[in-house]
Amino acid sequence: MKRIYSLLIYIVFINTFPALATTYTWTGNTSTAWNTTSNWSPSGTPTTGDFVHIYSATYNPQLTGNLTLNGIYIHSGTLNLNGDTLLLNSGTSTFSGGTISNGLLQLRGTEITFNSTTFNAPIDAVVDRINLNGCTFNNYCYFETISNVPGTGSGGAVFNDSVYLYHNYTGSGIWVMNNNTGHRFNGKVTIHNKGTKEITFTGAGINVFNGDIVLINTGAGGIMLGNDTLTAGHTISIGSGGFSAGDFNATNFYQDGNTAISLTFTGTALPSITGATFGGNFSITSNVLLFKNCTFSGTASFTATGSGSSSWYGGNTFYGNATFTNNATAGNLRIDADTANTYYADATFNGSRELRVCYGGEVSSFYGNITTANNTTFNEGTGTLCLAGSGTQALSFHSNTLVKNLMLNKSGGSAALSTALVVSGTVTFTKGTLTTTSSNLLTINNGGTVSGASDSSFIDGPVKKIGNSAFVFPTGKGNSYRAVEISAPSNTTDAYKAEFFYDSISVNTSNIDTTLGYVTRNRYWKLNRTNGSSNVYVSLYWGGSYAVHDTAKTYISGWNGTKWLNLGKVIYGNNNSGKVTSSGTVTSYSEFALAISSTNPMLCASTPQIIFPKEYFTFDVVSGSGYDYNQSSDPLTPSIASTSSSFALPSITSANIGTLSGTTQNYLKNESSAASSLTCSNHVDLTKGVICVEMLVKLDANFVNQRGLRFFNFKDNSGDNAFYGGIGYPYLYLNAKVIDNISDPNNPIQIEKRLQIPLDGVDRKSIDYYNDQGWHHFVFKINTHNNENPPSTAPGRLEIWVDGELNDFIWMMLT
Repeated sequence: MKRIYSLLIYIVFINTFPALATTYTWTGNTSTAWNTTSNWSPSGTPTTGDFVHIYSATYNPQLTGNLTLNGIYIHSGTLNLNGDTLLLNSGTSTFSGGTISNGLLQLRGTEITFNSTTFNAPIDAVVDRINLNGCTFNNYCYFETISNVPGTGSGGAVFNDSVYLYHNYTGSGIWVMNNNTGHRFNGKVTIHNKGTKEITFTGAGINVFNGDIVLINTGAGGIMLGNDTLTAGHTISIGSGGFSAGDFNATNFYQDGNTAISLTFTGTALPSITGATFGGNFSITSNVLLFKNCTFSGTASFTATGSGSSSWYGGNTFYGNATFTNNATAGNLRIDADTANTYYADATFNGSRELRVCYGGEVSSFYGNITTANNTTFNEGTGTLCLAGSGTQALSFHSNTLVKNLMLNKSGGSAALSTALVVSGTVTFTKGTLTTTSSNLLTINNGGTVSGASDSSFIDGPVKKIGNSAFVFPTGKGNSYRAVEISAPSNTTDAYKAEFFYDSISVNTSNIDTTLGYVTRNRYWKLNRTNGSSNVYVSLYWGGSYAVHDTAKTYISGWNGTKWLNLGKVIYGNNNSGKVTSSGTVTSYSEFALAISSTNPMLCASTPQIIFPKEYFTFDVVSGSGYDYNQSSDPLTPSIASTSSSFALPSITSANIGTLSGTTQNYLKNESSAASSLTCSNHVDLTKGVICVEMLVKLDANFVNQRGLRFFNFKDNSGDNAFYGGIGYPYLYLNAKVIDNISDPNNPIQIEKRLQIPLDGVDRKSIDYYNDQGWHHFVFKINTHNNENPPSTAPGRLEIWVDGELNDFIWMMLT
């Protein structure tokens, strides 16, 4: 009985399990025929369920029909499929060398490892685990993984045709493509994932894509690209299956060329792109947008469609026009939450939900135009909007747009508001100007401040300040910074608006206080109180290209609708840089200007070389008189020499200027007479100190007929003309004969210098500027530097100051 029982057990065993699989090795001793038993070791023919090893042999194997095996290991040699299909059904296979060609390779089973085989046949692989460690694929490949452990590849494969990579399993395994080195895809690659973990290309090395990339993702896992290159002429797109879940990461991804890329993510998909470079136009739509340290060479368009807030890290650079649209149903989009972005072209912000720009604490630079919708704010964070570059910028902000901090740092060009703009924080002036208008006004809210304004950077146009703190309005025009200041108003809602004008004052400049001699008519400020009732002290600034000649004679004046009032003066600073403040608070706000007093007029000199007292003169030239001595039978009315005039001038003693000769060394011409009391027996020594002739001049209508007039003339001890100036169209001129005893004290020589300012330009360089029937303030000055102890070896200067300015830097060095 025991023997019968044992036999039954054996019979059951052999009927329950198939025969054990055989492992065959190709020897190729006889022929290429697969079914020849002598070509195999052990002798036989591999069939379904068997494993095969293939090495190089005298004869390489060739199929004789469709074949199914359990698995294959190819080490070397060539497997010719002979137009048939080889199906590897259930086991593991490894391709470590050799070549497979001429047919179809179907892979099924538990694990396939690709090391270094060359495939000249298409591949259809649906396997639990696929490891891409190498190999060259010269035909279309389809790789699908269907397990929780989809595979780990070291990389290094070359795909010369299209390839489809599909993780078709909802489990949590990660399909790793390149642990050690990158792959090369010379055809289109489709990456499709529905797993809960990613397909990743983020390992070592660089994956090179010489074909288009198509993304499909429906699982939570996502697709990760990293350190990869997309070559010229190719793009990334979303496939027909969509990208509706999971992450899309592209870290240090680089697109060569300029092919456009357009991506639309739906559902819960989350694109997160870091350090990527896109060479062409780029467009993306997604519920959430996350970009960090990316570069966009073409136009860039970003549209958010989700239902919550999202934050970009920032650090992105946009070389083409950039458009940002937040159409989410809720939440906000923070464009640069941590690091500043740089916009080298136009930037447009719009959509139905809030966009927060300049959110982080850094400076985002804008080189092009800025356009915003009512959903955009630059005020929610602590960042700074910087206007930069050398081009022209148009700034179109929606009326609801607020800016926290604004900076001007333009190397050239100009920036102009096309709409009103409100700043709540700090306006920093580094370089460049911002142009405003009364309708396109810059307003600085209560608590806002300004810093850094100079001749290089200011507001060209009106600027409004709201609040109860003292404020210096950063106003200017052209290339000149001209600030006006107010003391602190009483209330936080008080508002003042200021603008500087580099032009002729439109109001009557002849109606002025008797304590003022001249109002600087071509430079003035408009300062208006637009809200509240506070009265403030007003200060006017000078400096840079605009200095005053004598702070002792400088006052602040204000137009009250009838006349120019003397608002007094409190001087801070010096002739080159400073301000004058009104003696009391101002009650009438309109035009304000610097003024020169008529009290104690004196010639200015750094040494007591006073030639004559300063007077106020009107010059009258008769047409055809033949020379620039002004003898007139038609003096101006009223006589400017009258003590009853509004200037309360001292009377001038009559003298016959027609016989100026002999011992009369110096003269000053006025109407039809000269002031003999102003002649001087001293000769003028131009090697000593500083000499200034200061005067107010009005040219009458006859001047247009003979545009030549010498204002003054002083002679040296030899009787030669030594120091004289005037207008001889087309020049405003100053001549000086200088004795140079610095270069060689033992051998002094005469140097004759002529400073000529052409009057064929604009403003003070136009003859019409002086022929406007108005008063003009002149200072003709020579500084030889010889008055210093010891005498300076620095060159002296000839200068002509006109209406409080050193005539646009027109002066001459005495060398």
